Amino acid sequence: MECNPVFCDSAVMERLSDHGALRIIGRPTPAVEGAAKVTAEARYLEDLQAPGMLYGKIVRSPLPHARILDIDTSRAERLPGVISVITARDLPDIKFSFVPEYADKTPLCAPGRTVRYAGDEVAAVAALDEATAEEAARLVEVSYEPLEAVLDVEAALSADSPAVHDGGNLAYEVHKTEGDVEAAFAGCDLVLEEEFETARQSHAVMETRGCIAHWPATGQLTVWHQTQAPHTLRGEIARTLDIPQRLVRVIQPETGGGFGARLVMNVMVPIAAVLSRKAGRPVRIVNTRDEEFRCAGARYAYRFKLRLGCTEDGVIRAKSLEVLGDNGAYNDKGISTINFITMAFFSSYDRHHPATSVDARLVYTNKPPGGAFRGFGHAEETFAFESAVESMAERLGLDPVEVRLKNLRRPCERACVERATRILRPGKAGDGEAAGGTRTGIGLAVLSETGAGLRYYRQNSTEAIVKVGRDGSVDIIATIADTGTGTRTVMAQIAAEQLGVSVERIRLFHNDTDVIPYDLGTWASRTTYVCGNAVAAAAADARRRLAEVAAGMLGATPETLAFGAERVTATVEPGGELEFDEVVREAYDRQGLLIIGKGAFVDEEATRFVANDYEAAAPVIAACCHLAEVRVDTDTGAVELLRYLAVHDVGKAINPLGLQGQIEGGVTQGLGFALFEDLAVDGGQVLNPNFVDYRVPAFSTMPKSLQTAFVEGDPSEGPYGAKGVGELPFGPAAPAIANAVYNAVGVRLRTLPMTPERVLRALKGLT
Repeated sequence: MECNPVFCDSAVMERLSDHGALRIIGRPTPAVEGAAKVTAEARYLEDLQAPGMLYGKIVRSPLPHARILDIDTSRAERLPGVISVITARDLPDIKFSFVPEYADKTPLCAPGRTVRYAGDEVAAVAALDEATAEEAARLVEVSYEPLEAVLDVEAALSADSPAVHDGGNLAYEVHKTEGDVEAAFAGCDLVLEEEFETARQSHAVMETRGCIAHWPATGQLTVWHQTQAPHTLRGEIARTLDIPQRLVRVIQPETGGGFGARLVMNVMVPIAAVLSRKAGRPVRIVNTRDEEFRCAGARYAYRFKLRLGCTEDGVIRAKSLEVLGDNGAYNDKGISTINFITMAFFSSYDRHHPATSVDARLVYTNKPPGGAFRGFGHAEETFAFESAVESMAERLGLDPVEVRLKNLRRPCERACVERATRILRPGKAGDGEAAGGTRTGIGLAVLSETGAGLRYYRQNSTEAIVKVGRDGSVDIIATIADTGTGTRTVMAQIAAEQLGVSVERIRLFHNDTDVIPYDLGTWASRTTYVCGNAVAAAAADARRRLAEVAAGMLGATPETLAFGAERVTATVEPGGELEFDEVVREAYDRQGLLIIGKGAFVDEEATRFVANDYEAAAPVIAACCHLAEVRVDTDTGAVELLRYLAVHDVGKAINPLGLQGQIEGGVTQGLGFALFEDLAVDGGQVLNPNFVDYRVPAFSTMPKSLQTAFVEGDPSEGPYGAKGVGELPFGPAAPAIANAVYNAVGVRLRTLPMTPERVLRALKGLT
């Protein structure tokens, strides 16, 4: 794979003048934790050992739907080396879900109650070693009465379907309309109706989920867990165990990938906590890779029925979407995801205010529960929408680029399309070049999402502390649940720029809820914007305190001082310059001052957010445009990626090196969603719970050329004008590739992943 250098617009240099001469912001900076990771000094969960630690194992249901008749733990309890065994009777009878009002699961299923997927938690054991724990788990005897499994979302809604939950199989629904939709469709020159389907995708994180819980007799529960949201997790643990939050401490160790997988509490955490309380010793539970695939959650699978209506010149006047989402057995992030699909659909291609409607239903099935995943519904909806826009342009005989520019409202979206298509331009369906049994084509897709978190939860604020030590070190105390996203480096750059010191001076304390300020966590591309603003404010406060000290030393006024290159300089008469460390020593040793800066980002609009409106939910919108060039083998259906271009509106690239890595990683994950990944479930059982049978992109399947380009300068109140881009790079991949295949061979793939078998069937007119 050829990794081309980052493109930057000339607007980059113009933006620098907005903030003065920047020394660190905008410069490629290696990850601050990089050396620790590559030298194996970084401490992941399985590297941690607590005195007297036990090893836990969860007993899981082998059946997708059954009533528990009895649980006999006596043989497991008698096994030498077993210290504690628990069932549902050892935990509070409290149901859990990320959204408490939709709570529908207890950590362990009790006798007389129902297991709802193959993998559902029934009992748990803790022993002196893993082998003993595994043997004890096998010795727990559970008697089941099998029930008919509900495995298809449409069948689940029929009147004669078995019920997954007592209230029926409809977990949640959204119905929203703006304008007279049917009248708008009646007035259109073209009405396009198409159906699409997306697959379950595993997070496939390098590090499986795990936790260590220590709940001693003193009552203070400490949990080590790879989480994206330490404070949110703390509240979830307290709620599930019915204890005060003040008695829960969460520590995030180094974490091997997130992508939404670690956003909501896994029930292994309260299970490990209760095992620990019963044993009086710390307990560690870590998923096997098989458990990770079967039980840890995955991207929700969706079916879409999409209608687009437009005039003959390509102006969209009406759009409607019907959504069926497979929730799996329990509520997790499905409710939020359905709402975001709805909000995103209403705000998409709305330059001409088309009449719009959404009817969305989230359905219980006896499959493993879904979970949050990068893209959070937007990616799935974008696959359908961008595919349909391309078909619409083809039916009208119009340039698909011009159709997009005609209907996209936001300047950042239009800028990305214009920049991308100056580099690589798609054509019409079937225009691709032919060579033997292959044809090449180029496809495009556009996506816009929040670049700053969402106000959906009515809270989008945080605080930070920057402490300059007597030794000249700079400590950032903030909630930065970095899961490999590079946010620690971004925060270090922000603080270093504010104080005029090198990144090497910066230390971060970011992972312990007993120390760090409250924050919702790392999700929805919010960390750079929300936490970055708080860190910038805290560093500016620390700089102000130092400036007061330096002003006295230089006989100047604080506002005339410049911080940079490890020095403090008076910019007007009488002039003069001091080393940064000189000023610090003066503060501590001669004036007895402590240099501690405090800062906050407060999103007041979040507290007032009530509408199901994406524009109101997002403090700032970021956009991107991706183009894919593919070669399709018409004899085998294989799709080869030749070239891929990702153009992103980033506001300001704080760390171009990290930003490029984020975009390339997101694109790679999107390629898997598009072409390979499908966590297959048959009869309620996951068929491919390993990396042999579950395919992810490899170097051999990556594009031969992968280019990234940044568009800077679109207004943002993020630090130095930055926007978050964590989620965006994923979403356009599937529709861009689908449109490229369409451009090459003139067939539309509407089901993901686009495997060779599906491509070949489409070429033969079988789908």
